[in-house]
Amino acid sequence: RKYVELMGGTLFVDSTLSKGSTFTIILPVVMVLEKDVPVKPKKRRVLGIKKSSIPSGISENRGQNGCKILVVDDKETNRDVLTRLLAPVGIVVKEASNGKEALDIFYEWQPQMVLMDIRMPVMDGVEATKKIKSSKMGDKTFVIVVSASAMEEQRIEVMASGADAFIRKPFQESEIFNAIETYLGVEFIYELDVQDNGFKDGSELLSNSGQSETEGEDLSTIRAAQLQNLNLPESLVQEMIKAVEGGYIDILKLKIEAISEIDSKLARHLQELADNYEYEKLIYILKT
Repeated sequence: RKYVELMGGTLFVDSTLSKGSTFTIILPVVMVLEKDVPVKPKKRRVLGIKKSSIPSGISENRGQNGCKILVVDDKETNRDVLTRLLAPVGIVVKEASNGKEALDIFYEWQPQMVLMDIRMPVMDGVEATKKIKSSKMGDKTFVIVVSASAMEEQRIEVMASGADAFIRKPFQESEIFNAIETYLGVEFIYELDVQDNGFKDGSELLSNSGQSETEGEDLSTIRAAQLQNLNLPESLVQEMIKAVEGGYIDILKLKIEAISEIDSKLARHLQELADNYEYEKLIYILKT
């Protein structure tokens, strides 16, 4: 009833002894034309960084042609997800497993951006952020907190420590790339841009070395029959489904590695779907 009332509606109940109950919900809705319904924008895959968009200060002041981002998280799987997302498009990435390790790398390496988790051993993200932002390079380094914390109080505490932005886990890859574009001032070249604007020779790409061998193939054409033809144990398939549905990335990775021993090409397809957060397609393939 409370959920219905929060939406401005009313709930009615009509009960008849020994027969059952009928629940009726009336909600205030407005009829709209199909053309007026917002269309979810198509997901755009980032191919690389547009060379001409790189601010001179990034390459000149940091001694390296490219963006340098430090990923800080005590979970190796979480670090791996971000590294796999950023490195293929030309971003130089280093990793740290706690705040203290992050500070050591920060002082020596001087990245332009830090993607910081909050809850970590040795030194948490809040303390590490305070130290980074209070250092000489603090005003030239952007700290983006990437955390699963749902508590508003903790978000406020993080922002008060000097963080520039807060991204909640699980994140969309567009949130990470948008933050990089916003704070570092670079521009990414997207797959649709290449198709529409004709950047066929890749001359504007800083790097695209991370493209997979399966580029150009429609991943949705992978059929569950391929799994069936391999005669995989049903228990393995079910464990993969549970891993996808539960968000257990490390377990999913282990299961895909098991498939790679049987069919490496199929395993690469599955891993690419996982890396691109195409979990609905993975579920479809596993359940069909």
